[in-house]
Amino acid sequence: EQKQKLPVDESEIVFSYPYLIGMIMDEQTNSRLVEITMIFHVLKDRKSYHDGILNATADATTNWAASMKKMRDNIVVCNYKFLRDMSKNSKDDSWIISGLNHWLPSEYEK
Repeated sequence: EQKQKLPVDESEIVFSYPYLIGMIMDEQTNSRLVEITMIFHVLKDRKSYHDGILNATADATTNWAASMKKMRDNIVVCNYKFLRDMSKNSKDDSWIISGLNHWLPSEYEK
C-alpha cells in the first residue's frame, strides 16, 4: 500500500520550497557536488475536495470546516534530496534523487 502512494503527479503538489542548498567540495579529486533538499506538500485527488465543498447540501461553514479537516488529514509531506555533479569535467548533468521520505503529519497528532 505504501509503494502505491509514492508516485506523485505534478498537479498534486500544493506547496513546495527548497529547504537546504549545499555544496560538497573535494579538493583532492577536484569534484563539486550540489545537494538540494526540497519539501513538497502533496494532496491526492484535489478535485474531490473542491467538488465536495461546492456540491455540499448542509451548512456552508460546516462543510468548509469538514473539508479543510479532511484535506489537512490527507496532506502528505515529501522530503526529496537531489544531488548533481557540477565538476568541470562532469559528463552527466542530471539530478539524482539521493534520498526521499514521505510522511503524513496527521499520523503524529495527539
